[in-house]
Amino acid sequence: MLPLSSLIQVNGELTNLPVYLSDGQVVVYRKGWYGIVHTDFDLTVAFDWNSRVSVTLPSTYAGAVCGLCGNYNRKSQDDLQMKNGQMTKNPNDFGQSWRVAEIPGCVNGCKGTCPSCDITQKNQYQTKEYCGIINDPKGPFRDCHAKVNPTGYFDDCVYDVCLFKGLQSSLCQAITSYTSACQDAGAKVYPWRTDKFCRPSCAKNSHYEVCANGCPATCHSLSAPVGCQNLCTESCVCDDGFILSGEQCVPMSECGCLYKNKYYKIKEVFYPSGLCQEICTCQKDGKVECLKFSCGANEECKVANGVRKCQPVGEATCSASGDPHYISFDGLRFDFQGTCTYTLAKACSIEGDSHLTAFSVNVENEKWGNSKVAVTKLVAVEIYGNTLILKAGKRGLIMLNGVWNNLPVSLDSGTVRAYQHGVNVIIETDFGLRVTYDLVYYATVTVPGNYRNKMCGLCGNYNGNRKDEFRLPNGKETSDIRTFGEAWKVNVPGVVCSHGCDGSTCPVCDKDKQAIFEKPNYCGIINDRKGPLAACYNKISPENYFSNCIYDLCMSEGDTKVLCHSIQSYVTACQTLGVDIKSWRTPSFCPMTCPANSHYEVCPEVCSTTCAGVTDISKCPAQCAEGCACDDGYFFDGEGCLRIPDDHIYPNPNFNPNPNLVTGWHSSQPIP
Repeated sequence: MLPLSSLIQVNGELTNLPVYLSDGQVVVYRKGWYGIVHTDFDLTVAFDWNSRVSVTLPSTYAGAVCGLCGNYNRKSQDDLQMKNGQMTKNPNDFGQSWRVAEIPGCVNGCKGTCPSCDITQKNQYQTKEYCGIINDPKGPFRDCHAKVNPTGYFDDCVYDVCLFKGLQSSLCQAITSYTSACQDAGAKVYPWRTDKFCRPSCAKNSHYEVCANGCPATCHSLSAPVGCQNLCTESCVCDDGFILSGEQCVPMSECGCLYKNKYYKIKEVFYPSGLCQEICTCQKDGKVECLKFSCGANEECKVANGVRKCQPVGEATCSASGDPHYISFDGLRFDFQGTCTYTLAKACSIEGDSHLTAFSVNVENEKWGNSKVAVTKLVAVEIYGNTLILKAGKRGLIMLNGVWNNLPVSLDSGTVRAYQHGVNVIIETDFGLRVTYDLVYYATVTVPGNYRNKMCGLCGNYNGNRKDEFRLPNGKETSDIRTFGEAWKVNVPGVVCSHGCDGSTCPVCDKDKQAIFEKPNYCGIINDRKGPLAACYNKISPENYFSNCIYDLCMSEGDTKVLCHSIQSYVTACQTLGVDIKSWRTPSFCPMTCPANSHYEVCPEVCSTTCAGVTDISKCPAQCAEGCACDDGYFFDGEGCLRIPDDHIYPNPNFNPNPNLVTGWHSSQPIP
């Protein structure tokens, strides 16, 4: 609920706090729940890594500023001055005029009808059990009312809690904001949190205090950062004998290293020159060990996602769809109808290459429908000693090392993440591997460019040459697809399966049926130049998907489910590349059946509207992915959409008995 963070981005690069910039002209440090930016001319910006930000200016800036905070001319009636200098009475127009960036999913004001609260709800949330605790004259903030007017905080609290239907985490955030304002003003705040009400989640070797030292000692320096006022501040405090190392409380003996006035934790790796020509590691004795270094093939030194390192150049995607039809990393299309378990993609010949991480992706196929068609039944990803399995029909669930978990899931501080995105589940890693599966028909594997020439399996070797894709595990080549596929079989004891048809034994589509299925009301919608998918043709040729659709529809005797999943696979591929796909489904053509309290959208916000996303900031893809969106007021719990009455269902989003595993939703229901 209350994140303990000590990382910020400086010029795009993640850096441990505290940070001293420009010879101390700018200092960034942590104070309580907040990150503070303080300058030598007394500008102070505070952010709680969640939703509250404040800006404090010296009086010398009176009348010399602009933006959402106003012009600071001590006249509140002209604060809604837009960027063009004109005044407005419309807060929405005012806010939009100061927008500085286009952010995926960003909307101008409310999306649809703005939410509102009825009088009954307002009365409930104004009581002392909710927001009324803020302005209660006998409550824990009684000594603050004379210093910080509680009215605005109370009104904001009622609005936010009403918006989230009484969700306790939104209530706690609102009360925390007033707590911070009171303590910044020097007012005493009495204990207000309990084990059942807004209980803070503190990291290992730390505990909560309502009146903690606002400028705690850190491994960087035992003294307070310049500009930090040692006011009473509620916070998580390191236990006796421990000290802050980045975001963790560690024994003094486990403090890291100072290198050019920047702090690095033990075992932290960094590139001091910014060119990746030298790699340095912080050792246990506080010393920094540096070695000469260079990026590998298909890599370049740059900052990505806040980390400077040798980043891959480019990427390639392999797909398996339908009966299964494969498109290799190098773009070769072939069919292999085996119903066993196979290695789809695997990192090969990477021994001794410190740049690359070992992984494998296996798929299990099965016969479907009338048994003439085979589809992917299971996708298994082996990475970092973990096995993650997605199984057909298991919506909202992922098996991790033999145990079912609800989505989303994050391992080892985000090195591996799995989450729902539209109709697909995505598994992605910190080095750029991305696996998707729609739990029915279509699976993809995307690998970063530094795995070029280092891949094997049904997806090929990713060397840019389509002519040598059918390489066996022993390195030899074959021209026979069945021999190639059978060679990559993964033996599963007790499982009976086959490697499908071979050449002339494979069924073919009747010409009369083919003529019917080529029409726009069948597979023809895929390559209809005037159809809803035409915008994608410049990015992905529709021909492979069109022919796959016709074949699968023939083999399934015109099964509309096969038709719809086949078209959907092309839509997914297009949306992954950022193509704006128009609505192609209708009530009579491939309607998508959505769970209760949800509806279909071409570009839904599933990832960010999960139950986990209510209390935490979700990292979601920028691209659209069609699927079911929860109705207003409902949130996705991994399987369906539900209202969240309060935090007794989701008491502590940060608690988990396994600290390396964070699941997005703690369900009281048995998991199959």
